[in-house]
Amino acid sequence: RLLRQAATRRGVPLIWDVDDAVWTLSESRRRLAEAQAREADLVVAGNQYLADWSESIGTPSIILPTCAPTLSSPLDKSHQSIRLLWLGSPATQRYLRQIAEQLAIFLKETPDAHLDVIGAALPEQLQGLENALSLPWTPDNERRALRTAHAGLSPQPRGSWEDGKCGFKVIQYLAHGLIPIVSDVPQHRQILDELGIRVPSQGEWLDALRSFSAQGDSRAAHAAACLGRAQAHFDISVGATRWAQLLRFPEITPCEMS
Repeated sequence: RLLRQAATRRGVPLIWDVDDAVWTLSESRRRLAEAQAREADLVVAGNQYLADWSESIGTPSIILPTCAPTLSSPLDKSHQSIRLLWLGSPATQRYLRQIAEQLAIFLKETPDAHLDVIGAALPEQLQGLENALSLPWTPDNERRALRTAHAGLSPQPRGSWEDGKCGFKVIQYLAHGLIPIVSDVPQHRQILDELGIRVPSQGEWLDALRSFSAQGDSRAAHAAACLGRAQAHFDISVGATRWAQLLRFPEITPCEMS
């Protein structure tokens, strides 16, 4: 309410940036989030699910996706064996555990493939495999892994909290020319359009990994297309321009900014 009063005194709109479904965590957070959204003139949402929530309680919204620095050109990885990457944290390792058995099968039947897990421990099913490695998250570990991997993994179930996630890891994969292999959930579809490999159900990850492995010579073109999408839609310069337009012209409509 203090922010609302300050904005009113200055004659400027109050904008609330939302990139997590925080109202799903508890009843008290739901009440607080709804109160904050109602005080705002506009909610800037990171995906369609968050925008729909804002509209449902009467506050206009626009979607501005999260952005990341992108490579200027694809890296040549044609001489390397397949490297898979999962970026996450101890809190999201449970999603990796759900596909760990299928990953283990793939890594055993494809011994020249390698999996890097950055930010969490290897699930039990992957421990002891020579071609699976876990490293703590550091800027250098993340940067090195993104520059050497061919594909980035993002398993994610449906749920009120998960549907509010905005796919930053998937955007990072695109921004480094990786081919995302992802659960087929709405926010991943919004980010990827027709690119990447979308996995319809939890039991189909092994088929998806085999499909990626079989891409062969077409993999480089697919990776270049992924990088191109990141450059056009998710680069920091693109996001900065959108925010500058929004803050300079707050009367802009959702249709014009989407």
